[in-house]
Amino acid sequence: MSPRGPLVIGIGHRLRGDDALGLEVLEALRIRLADRPGPAPRLRCLPGDATGLLAAWEGEDCVLVIDALAAPEAASGQSPVWRIDARAGALPALYERASSHGLGLAEAVELGRSLERLPARLVVFAVRGESFGRREGLSAAAQAAIRPAVAALEHELAALAKAAA
Repeated sequence: MSPRGPLVIGIGHRLRGDDALGLEVLEALRIRLADRPGPAPRLRCLPGDATGLLAAWEGEDCVLVIDALAAPEAASGQSPVWRIDARAGALPALYERASSHGLGLAEAVELGRSLERLPARLVVFAVRGESFGRREGLSAAAQAAIRPAVAALEHELAALAKAAA
């Protein structure tokens, strides 16, 4: 891993309801990590679509991406957060739905893969949302998903720090 440590990227659109989850989880993570001793991971907000991802992760060894996911109703009993190793292959079929922003995360990952421009470690944290219409603010379900998403990211960051030590 780079001496700079992992880069955590939150993507989403604040005017598309729950699509803002990636941005909101990133901000909650920033607050949680503010008082922690030691080097903090680098946090980057990418509002809008995922077109900036390839440039954002250029030259990075380890990248964690947070994005909202419109999951089917059948998944409602499951955890609101999925950890996906994007280096292992294409993102799951859940990501095949149209993105509420221009270029979607799945397309950006596959473009990076075809151009051989993926980081050595690329992990996606998909956070379930339910309302992606044109509006500001998160649904109650999306708000409830922030805490488990932050916990999953903290766990991942702790494991990365332990492995680097």
